[in-house]
Amino acid sequence: MKKEVFSQIIHDVHASVAPEYGDIAYNGFVRPNTLEHWNYIRNVKNPISKLVLSYMPNRLFTLLDAGCGNGQLFHLYTELGAKAIVGIDFGKTMLKEAQKRASLSKMCFIPILGRLEDLAFIQDDAFQLVNFYGVIEHLPDPFVVLKELERVIAPGGMIIFSVPRKASLAWLTYALFCPSLESMMHRRPIIQRLKHKMTLYRFFRNDEIERMIGSLSGMDLLSRIPVAYGGMVGVIPSRPLRELAFRGRYAALDMWNLFFKYLGFIPAGEYIAMRKKVRS
Repeated sequence: MKKEVFSQIIHDVHASVAPEYGDIAYNGFVRPNTLEHWNYIRNVKNPISKLVLSYMPNRLFTLLDAGCGNGQLFHLYTELGAKAIVGIDFGKTMLKEAQKRASLSKMCFIPILGRLEDLAFIQDDAFQLVNFYGVIEHLPDPFVVLKELERVIAPGGMIIFSVPRKASLAWLTYALFCPSLESMMHRRPIIQRLKHKMTLYRFFRNDEIERMIGSLSGMDLLSRIPVAYGGMVGVIPSRPLRELAFRGRYAALDMWNLFFKYLGFIPAGEYIAMRKKVRS
């Protein structure tokens, strides 16, 4: 698929879902006793908080939210110490929603409409922390974007990025049950639909992730946190899990996750934290 076509499809889909995208309300609230709440706490809030508190303790920082979308993680990072957030996204609609979210909570937020492949308008070493969550799977060339983000991180600063893992349960259930990003795909043969869908939302092998880490030669690896070994997405396979969440049985959901971990299943994804080397 040509990069221009790839980018346009992603852009159009995200523009169409901007107001309701994600599970986090404008006040940072996620409805308790839901699978979405359990997933947010266990697979988003906990790992990100652990990384920030472990490697940037007792610090106020300026955050670059690269591919900020509608600002789903603004509240979390503000709680963790972000004194100002610069959000970059290529979608005007998403940025408008992000501005609304920031305004309602009186956050210091600077929206920038732009492409992550070209951050030439940002000076070197500008940010202490970069959040790069839920974006890499939609990029035609993640390595170009990672190098740009490395450049704008200050020495001693950190990037946290998420990477979906191939051959995981989440990968399998996404392929089988989740709707495609492009609504017209139902008119195509099923094999072509599946191939196209997996191109627009990419998953990565471990060797590909290690190549990403290795490409950031000016940074040191701090931590890799795997999440959601038993991650099941899609309406059909997640129904029993939703029932457990509705009953508040989060411990049972944790056991479900641990069961697949001990069986040796690949996690749904990883959070990777890297720190920029201090120049001598």
